[in-house]
Amino acid sequence: MQVQGHQKIQSFAPNWAEFFRKTAFSLGSLWLASAAICWVAANWPHATAFQKLAGAQACLAVIVLIAWLIERRSLKHKDQNFSVPAHLMGLGGVLVGALLALVGQIYQTGADAWELFAWWSVLVLPWLIVVRTVFLGLLWALILNAGVVLHAGLTGVAWFAGIDIYLQTCLSLAVLNGVLLWCWEWWIEQFDDRWRIGPRVLCATLLGWLIVAQLMYFDFPGSAGKYRLQWLILLGLGAAGVLYRIYTCRRRDPAMVSLAGLAAFMMVAIDVLTVLPYSVPGLSAMVVVLMVLGTLLLRRLRAQLAVKSPGDQPPSEGDVVREPWFIGAFRIVVMWVIAGLIIALLAIGLDLDMGQFALAGVVLCGAGLLILRARPAGAVHEAAAALAAAGLLLGSLGWYGSLSSGMLALVVLAMGIVVYSLGANSILRFFAAILVLWADLILTWPHWYRVLDLDMVGPLSTQWSTQAAYIPVYWRLFLLFAAALGAFYAAAQDRRRDIWSPLAWALALTAQGLACVTPFAGIGVALVWMIVGFALGRRSLLGFGVLGLLASLWRFYYFLDIGLADKAMWLAASGALSIGLWVLLRSRRPPARTAPSLARPPTWRQVGVLGGLLVVLLAVNGGIYLREQILRSGQRVVLALTPADPRSLIQGDYMALDFAVARPLLRLIDASDEGRQIRRAGGGYLVLQPDAQGVDQLQAVQLAAGRGKGILLEFRLRDAGVRIVTNAYFFPEGQRRRYEHAKYGEFRVAANGVGLLTHLLDADLKPL
Repeated sequence: MQVQGHQKIQSFAPNWAEFFRKTAFSLGSLWLASAAICWVAANWPHATAFQKLAGAQACLAVIVLIAWLIERRSLKHKDQNFSVPAHLMGLGGVLVGALLALVGQIYQTGADAWELFAWWSVLVLPWLIVVRTVFLGLLWALILNAGVVLHAGLTGVAWFAGIDIYLQTCLSLAVLNGVLLWCWEWWIEQFDDRWRIGPRVLCATLLGWLIVAQLMYFDFPGSAGKYRLQWLILLGLGAAGVLYRIYTCRRRDPAMVSLAGLAAFMMVAIDVLTVLPYSVPGLSAMVVVLMVLGTLLLRRLRAQLAVKSPGDQPPSEGDVVREPWFIGAFRIVVMWVIAGLIIALLAIGLDLDMGQFALAGVVLCGAGLLILRARPAGAVHEAAAALAAAGLLLGSLGWYGSLSSGMLALVVLAMGIVVYSLGANSILRFFAAILVLWADLILTWPHWYRVLDLDMVGPLSTQWSTQAAYIPVYWRLFLLFAAALGAFYAAAQDRRRDIWSPLAWALALTAQGLACVTPFAGIGVALVWMIVGFALGRRSLLGFGVLGLLASLWRFYYFLDIGLADKAMWLAASGALSIGLWVLLRSRRPPARTAPSLARPPTWRQVGVLGGLLVVLLAVNGGIYLREQILRSGQRVVLALTPADPRSLIQGDYMALDFAVARPLLRLIDASDEGRQIRRAGGGYLVLQPDAQGVDQLQAVQLAAGRGKGILLEFRLRDAGVRIVTNAYFFPEGQRRRYEHAKYGEFRVAANGVGLLTHLLDADLKPL
C-alpha cells in the first residue's frame, strides 16, 4: 500500500449543493447538541438524582436507537465515517463516559478516575468492534492512554523493581500505542480511514511518550541518570528507525516518515543538550550537529515525496506542486530549535546589554537574509533561515524599554517587512508575519488583556456599557479578517504562492485568536474559513475552520455575559434553522440517474449496536442498584473531618475532605503486623466503634474483610495519604457557604465494608 504525500494545485469545481447540505446538517447537529448541554447545565441544580440518571440514560438510548434505525432502513453510505449513524454512535460513546461520571458524582463513591476510564473502555469496545469508525477508534485509544496515566499517578505501583514508575508508564504507553498502531494498520480498510488519521495520531502518540520518557531524565543528577537517558535515546531512535523503514518500504506514507524523522531530531537534540557543555564551543557544536541532522532528514523526506506511486499521474503544465503540511511542520520545529540555540549562544558567549542585543539581532538578520538570497536551497539555506529568525526575534526584543510602544511597533513592522520581502523561505516568512502581527497588536493596544475579563463583570442586561470595550476588538478583527481573505485569494490566483500563503495563514491565525474573545464573532469567522477552504479546495483551511468553530463554542459556553438558558435558546434556534435548511436542500436534490443497490448492514452489526447499548444500561443500572441497596440497608457511620475548600473549574463547587482518622490510621498501619501487606495491597479496612456522641472512632486496622469486632469500612492508600470512600463532596454551584460549617461526614456502609458518603453534618450532627 502506498500513500500519496504531495499535493498539486489544479482546477477545482466545488459541489456547493452537496457542501451546504452536509454543512447544514453537521452544524444543526452541533448547535442542537450544544443547546442540550446548555439546557441541562441550566436546570441541573433543580433536578433530582432520579431525573438526572434517567434522563442521561434515556438520552443515550434514544441516540443509539436512532442510529440503529437509520442504518437499518437506509442505503449504505459511501463514507462510513461521515454518515449520520457514525456521528450518533460517536456521540453515544462520549455519553457513556459522562454517564459513568454522573453515577460516581451522585453517589459520592470516590472511585479512582482510572477505574472510570477502565469501565468506559470496556463498555465502548463492543461498538468499536461492530461500528468501526475513526472517531470511536481514536476515542478508545484516548481512553486507554488516560486510564494508564491515571492508574500510575494514583497507585504509584511499579511493575518492575529498579525502574521508576513514571518511566514504566511512558514505556508501557509507547508499547500500547505501538500495538494499537499495528492493529489499526491491519484493519485500516475496516475503519475506512482514507486520510490515515488513526495511524498518524497513534504514531505521534507513540513517539511522543518516548520523548516524554527522555525528558524525565534530561536534568537527572548522577551518572545513573545519564546512563538511563542514553539508553532511552537509543531505544527511541530504534523505534523511529523501525517506523521509518516500515513507512518507506512496506507502506509508503511520507507523513509517517516525517513524524519518525521529527522524533529522531528531537531525541538527538535532547542528547546533545545533555552531553555537550553550555559554553560557546558546546553550543556551536550543537548548532552544527542539529543543523546537519535536520538538513539530512529534510532531504531524505523530500526524496520520499519524489518517489511516485504506480497510479500517480505526472503534473501538467498548469499545475503547481504544493509542499505538504508535514514538511512545513518539520521545518518549523528545526528552525525554532536552531534559532533558540543561536540566541543562547549569543547570551552565553557575549556580555551584551539590551541595545547591543538589538544591534546583534540586526546583524544576524542581515547575514541570514544575504545567505538566503545567495543559496536558494540546501543545508545552508535552512541554517540561514534559522539565523534570520533568531536575529528578528533579538532585534524586536532588544529595543523593548528603550523605545516608546508606537516607535517599537514601527521598528518591528519595518524589520518584519524586510525579512518577509527578502527572506526566500516560507517558514521564515510565516514566522516574521506572525511575530509582526502579534507584536504590533499588543504594542498598539494598551491594556488589551482587560478584554479577556469583560465577561466576568455581570449579566449583559445590566452591563451594557461594558460592551463598548469590545469595539477595539471588532475593528481590529475586521481588518485582520479582510486582509486574510485577500491574501488567500491572492495565493489562489498568483503562481507565487510562497509570497502570499505565509501571510494568509499568519493573518488567519491572528484573526481567529482575536475572534475567540467574542464568541459570536469567532463562530462567524470560523464558518467563513470553512466556506473559503472549500471554495479554494484547501482541506487545511477547512479543517482550521472546524477547529476554530469548536474553540469558539467552548468559549461561548463559558461566556458569563449570557445565561445558560439564553444560550440554549439561541443555539436551539440556530440548530433548528440549520436542520430546516438541510431538509430544504435535500428535497431539492435531483434524483440519482441509476438506482443504487440496496446494501443493508449485516445482522451481526445491528445486533452488536443494540447489544452494546444493553450492556451499558445493565452495567450502569446494576451499579445503581448496588449503591441503592447500600443506602437503604447499610449501617450508619459518622466520622469527624477537617474540611478544605479549593475550587473546581470543571465540576462546579466541591469540598475537599480530610477525615480525622487518617493520621492515626497511618501510625496504626506502621505498627500493625499486616502493615507491609496493607501498603502493598494499596488499602485495607478500618475497624470502627461509635462513641457516646455517635461519632465512630478508629479501633484497629486489618487487611481483609470478614473478621473483627466492629464496623468495617474500606480505605485506600493514595498519594502518600488515606482516602476513606471519597476525598471530595460535590454540591450545587452557589451553595458554598452552606457547607463551610461541616464538621462530620455521614456514611452508609455495607457488610463487606463498601461505603457511600451520604451527607455532611454540622457540629450538632444534623445534615446540612
